[in-house]
Amino acid sequence: MNLITYVMLCLIWGSTWLAIKVGLEDAPPLWSAALRFILAAALLYGINYVAKQRYPVGWRNKWRAAWPGIFTFFGSYALTYMGENHITSALAAILFAVFPFFIMALMPLMVKTERVGIRSLIGAVVGFAGVVMIFAEPVQIGSSALIGMIFLILAPICAAMGSVSVKAYLHDEPVFPMITLQMTVGAVLLTLTALIFEPFSDFKITTTSVGAIVFLAILGSIITFGSYYWLLKRVRLVTMSMIALITPVVAMFMGYIFLKEELTVGNYIGAAFVLMGVAIVNIKQTREIDVKQTAIPFE
Repeated sequence: MNLITYVMLCLIWGSTWLAIKVGLEDAPPLWSAALRFILAAALLYGINYVAKQRYPVGWRNKWRAAWPGIFTFFGSYALTYMGENHITSALAAILFAVFPFFIMALMPLMVKTERVGIRSLIGAVVGFAGVVMIFAEPVQIGSSALIGMIFLILAPICAAMGSVSVKAYLHDEPVFPMITLQMTVGAVLLTLTALIFEPFSDFKITTTSVGAIVFLAILGSIITFGSYYWLLKRVRLVTMSMIALITPVVAMFMGYIFLKEELTVGNYIGAAFVLMGVAIVNIKQTREIDVKQTAIPFE
């Protein structure tokens, strides 16, 4: 079940880079992100009500579960949307692939139950080398693209802070009430930021813009983060961070299929390196599973 969920996350999150890019054709970035999480949070409140999910009691406990949303759903996605407004979806996913290294940098400071082994570091380096190979072709980088690239380097720092904080401090919180509160924080901050910097009149109500928001709210937010936080309680954080290396491969093929972006031999070799890196991180624990019959199929 863990492996199936992990693969599903890679496929969906890989496709969200394309969905964000397509949605930005008719909508400004901050409003796109804000409306995505407003819809996702509203749906989650309904789901939690029907499922009789209980929220933490008292404002202090609610805030304890909610504050990582500042990083995960506000900082990370504000930077991602603004960045992808200037660069391709594939390049955005590739730049976000530095995520595992920020995770490894923060883990020794915040997560005492897990350590970053040399094998995990080697696997991340090999996987990231594959990502670099995928984007080995020379590109023209103007001032606009450079701004987008900077945003997409800062975004995984925020995402890493959010993930490590959840792993370190919120392992006892029920998943869906927690992500609901965090998405609410993100939606509120994104909306306030959008009100300041973007006129809502720039948002064009089209099939593309609305369809992208609905897809990203349901598949790219509720299902993915519900699954991600569920796995985060069961799988090592380093293993979870490797999703960021797999999603550029998915985004690359999505770009080829839907945007007619060309693929090269280097792209395929790079994809192979990414898979090799993920295997290096996880192969030992997978073998141990066969002997110990534990419930966790990743290191």
